[in-house]
Amino acid sequence: MAPSHEMHFRRRHAILPLAVVGALALLASALVAYRYLAYRRILAKLGEAAAAIERLPDPALRRDLKAHVAYLDARLRKLRRRDVLLGRRDREASELHRACLGKTHAPHLRPGHHVIVTVSALDGAELPTSVAVPEGWDGSSPLPLVLDLHAAGVREMADCFPVEGHPGALCVTPLARGSHDYMGAQMAAVEECLGDVRRRYPVSRLVVVGASMGGLGAWLFAQRHVAEVSGLAPWMANADPEAWRGVWEDDEDRHDRSPAGRACAMAQLARMPVARVGQLAGRHDLPIYIGHGAADTIVPVGHSDSMADKLRALGATSLRYDRFQGLGHGGFPVSRAERLAWLFAHAPAEPTELTAVVPPLTFVADLAGAPPHRVLDPLKEARLTIRGGRIVAGVNAEPATDATPSKWHYPGPAGFAFDHPFSIALPASAPPHLADCAEELAEAWTARWGGTVRRSDAAVGFAAFPPEAAGRPRTLIAPGSPAENPAVAAALGGLDVAIATREARLFGRTFRGDDIGLIILRPDTADPRAATVVVWGSTPQSYMQLWARFGHVVHLEGDRGRWYFDYALFDRKTCGPDSFLAVGYFDHDWRFDPRLLFEGSAELRAKIPGSHWPMTNGPCGQQGRVWLSSLPPESIEARRGPVAFDRSAGVDAGPLMAQGEHFERGIGMVPPATVRWRLGRRFATFRARVGLQHTGAKYPLRHQAERVQFEVWADGRCVAASPVLSATDGLADLTADIRGADRIELRAIPTTKFLWHFGPVAWADPEVHR
Repeated sequence: MAPSHEMHFRRRHAILPLAVVGALALLASALVAYRYLAYRRILAKLGEAAAAIERLPDPALRRDLKAHVAYLDARLRKLRRRDVLLGRRDREASELHRACLGKTHAPHLRPGHHVIVTVSALDGAELPTSVAVPEGWDGSSPLPLVLDLHAAGVREMADCFPVEGHPGALCVTPLARGSHDYMGAQMAAVEECLGDVRRRYPVSRLVVVGASMGGLGAWLFAQRHVAEVSGLAPWMANADPEAWRGVWEDDEDRHDRSPAGRACAMAQLARMPVARVGQLAGRHDLPIYIGHGAADTIVPVGHSDSMADKLRALGATSLRYDRFQGLGHGGFPVSRAERLAWLFAHAPAEPTELTAVVPPLTFVADLAGAPPHRVLDPLKEARLTIRGGRIVAGVNAEPATDATPSKWHYPGPAGFAFDHPFSIALPASAPPHLADCAEELAEAWTARWGGTVRRSDAAVGFAAFPPEAAGRPRTLIAPGSPAENPAVAAALGGLDVAIATREARLFGRTFRGDDIGLIILRPDTADPRAATVVVWGSTPQSYMQLWARFGHVVHLEGDRGRWYFDYALFDRKTCGPDSFLAVGYFDHDWRFDPRLLFEGSAELRAKIPGSHWPMTNGPCGQQGRVWLSSLPPESIEARRGPVAFDRSAGVDAGPLMAQGEHFERGIGMVPPATVRWRLGRRFATFRARVGLQHTGAKYPLRHQAERVQFEVWADGRCVAASPVLSATDGLADLTADIRGADRIELRAIPTTKFLWHFGPVAWADPEVHR
């Protein structure tokens, strides 16, 4: 070949790949442009659909379609590439558009993804559920039902919808109020949503699956509804508190310090899956498929090891446990479809006999359909054998037929009063600190659970509840003294209790402390399914940070210790079970039992400095310095526990510590937290040293993900910020110019995902100068 021809040939072959790449790029650009235009058309259709919904006559259908439009609009506006480029939501949007225009009869029965809304009887919250109807379904034949419980970190529908479908099965995922370990109001939400699904769709067998927090929910739901469940797949689930010991949870056994601490720990453990594993083992052939990564640092594999070992020991015959070596919190080689296929291939027999386990200090079985019973010794475990809806055998328990108020009708403890429809009972004449206390509860509930707290005049009482609450346990929340609140006087009538500023009398015993208060749950004498939670403080300071102060009765990230008692005495030192003056439980018939009153630790209380709330504005010291911890804050946002003043935050916290150093003055927080003060332009400079409380040397797994940034804000702008600090970074100095600032706020902000890894942090020696 001549040189000129050879050169031409080479050029042509060099240009050809470039031309192909260019053509592909043009094609890709055209596809992206086409898909973007389609995406814009879908958004326009959703806008048209939203406007058309109001013309539909059925209010339930309007609720469903509004939620579906809101979900799909939010998801698409996040510009998820697969949704936009692959058109994964196109068909769903078109079907939804037709339904909103009234062109589809019973749209929720058509194959595809739907959102249905359940109105909660608890607080009127609208609870959305994602539903996947399988292709080819005839609209009437019963379908197997898959309850797929979402993991933690979920706040909105777009975070966990749509539920993944499965051939021939109806799959559902309730949003269920967010991320609360499927305890309390979240489990109630799951049950309400599932009941709504069963009313709308014909279903047959029920299979429950979930991973991480969803795995915990799967364990808890199956134990409560063991007769209904025909398959269970809890993966990576937090199930046994012992599995945290020595990994990243504090392994100092605080609950050995006092009877009160041991009692609360016993009552809290009773609500974990490990305490009622015997209820599942009562159905030996129930298929249970557990999976966990052996290298999991988020939820240690010991949780699943413990549950699998206990199920085998109790005779489970249809148990599969995949323990994946080298894998962590996900990334498993077994898909969800394969898990479901295994469960559907192992159908259990219909149960003829059930076992109910009643752990110590729980008084009644947490098992749907359990007949009335009485635990003989509440300090020991009880067991019931149930056949045909009747108790045929019992250990430490007997059948009961009592019609008077008892724990069969309303079990307690005080923190679980919020699992039922409740109302705040407060007279119009209540003093400001009681009104503020009630408002704090209402705001926290709405922000964290989504519903609206009912309010009623104390004289109205239980008559304020709507008809849908009838037949369910109901609760009044009554803050104040008997003289301030008639609902308190009615609940405490005839009880030997009295509260004063520095002294309290409780069932013949006297306790002393500062800012003493009482929390007590009492049944209504006229209605055995109704009760009142009384919160009686001796001073206005007693009510400050009340709803998160002793363990998150209105909690957000997990069940970190609610009010696991029927009654408790507290004072300004109390910040956990061991630092209560006393806690206690009533017997089965709601009578006082001296064996069930437990005192806190005098030794621990002697070591606790500071207070849960500054008492007065501190005086100016040398050179016009004021300790910020001596000034009452204007407001606090701290969803993972109370802010502590001149002591560490957290449960049963002692002196303020930061990176191993002890400080007399400071502010303890558990991130995320924000505290605001109104300084009235009186100060010019803010100074503090900031850092994490723990050094990270003892629990490296816990602290490898713990990162916090500290910020100082003045009148809406950030005036100082620390570097992002870990447990091994030591302390950082912060100085801020706050001249002319009316308000300042201190923020502790987590910068990594998993909030349960975060322990307390400290603002040490925080001071403002003129």
